[in-house]
Amino acid sequence: MRSNKFFTIMVVPEKTQEVRKLVIPHYVFNGAILAAAFVAVLAVIMILDYANVMNQISENKQLKVENRQLRQSIQVFKNKMVTIENTTDRVKTFVTKLRIITNIEDHPTGVPSMPNEMPSTISTPTATPSTSLPKATNHTSNIESDTDEEASRAPVVQKISTPIPPGANELSLADASRASRAENMYNEDMAKARRRVLLAALMNSSPATITMTDADTSLFVKTEFEKLDSAYEEVNRFAMAEEQEAQDLLERLGEKRTLLASTPTRVPTLGYITSDYGVRISPYDGRRKMHEGIDIANRYGSDIIAPADGVIIFAGTKPGYGKMVEVDHGNGIETRFAHSSRLYVQSGQRVHRGQRLAAVGNTGHSTGPHCHYEVRAGGLPVDPCWYILDFPALCKQHN
Repeated sequence: MRSNKFFTIMVVPEKTQEVRKLVIPHYVFNGAILAAAFVAVLAVIMILDYANVMNQISENKQLKVENRQLRQSIQVFKNKMVTIENTTDRVKTFVTKLRIITNIEDHPTGVPSMPNEMPSTISTPTATPSTSLPKATNHTSNIESDTDEEASRAPVVQKISTPIPPGANELSLADASRASRAENMYNEDMAKARRRVLLAALMNSSPATITMTDADTSLFVKTEFEKLDSAYEEVNRFAMAEEQEAQDLLERLGEKRTLLASTPTRVPTLGYITSDYGVRISPYDGRRKMHEGIDIANRYGSDIIAPADGVIIFAGTKPGYGKMVEVDHGNGIETRFAHSSRLYVQSGQRVHRGQRLAAVGNTGHSTGPHCHYEVRAGGLPVDPCWYILDFPALCKQHN
């Protein structure tokens, strides 16, 4: 079968009868059809690609807005983390003050107690000064690189060899307590330094003013969230530990409530001290004698109050003391109030802190109206100024 070599195209006008004829070779006609098909396919591809690009542009605009909002949220969260850290530090300081005031030993959960035997080496913290805060790294770095760099600047522990003296195989309770407190303080300082490193790594990140690509911005936001997660976990652990410590302190305070109420912390009468606790020259025979209390001068008839809760074990007259009241506060603590002009309590009566016991007088061996105040611990006289808390300046001014 013979193939067509030419194709004839006839053009018939509408108004004229002249017919035009166009003869085209077959290869030109076939090429034109192929070219038209290629152009059509190319146009469809270009239209689809344009639609895809426009869609990506819209998504990119939305992602930029979301990234900007996320970076702003990260900055707000950073500030909140710093605020939480400062708040927990204040709580820790408050708990420490409460422990000191209430004389409760600090033994946090998870910290081992000191052994009874003296170790051959003693760990002592040596602070390595840091010249600057951690520098901001590029946004492709990981949180571990920041913490590792700062961990090298943290305090290190040096082992100092100390010879053990003969017969010193056991630590006293006071030494063990001091060593335990020193170890606890060191552990707290290390934990605080670790939290400071994480927060410093957060606050020294790349500023928002630096222009970054979309990929860099996404990676930066991801890294920032990893840092926030690490800092949050650290601060959360610290907050939970502080909550547990505060709860433990509350329980211990409940146990010591009776002891605190029975500790003679108030001055029995307002006045000024005319004679301190200790050895003095007696105003009667001129010899040096032990003065087992303090003399608080006040107007005749002024009230003498109970410095703490207790039970009256004596209310009457004794040679040298005159009219005297003796109170048993429990736990081996007793107080005496001598040279009174009048007694308001009786033996066996239970009294409370601030309750009136007697009136200032001049009975017994006395050279003027005053209150002779004694505190005895375990039957032995001690300086009453050690216990006075409401007016500590009373003893300091006289000394």
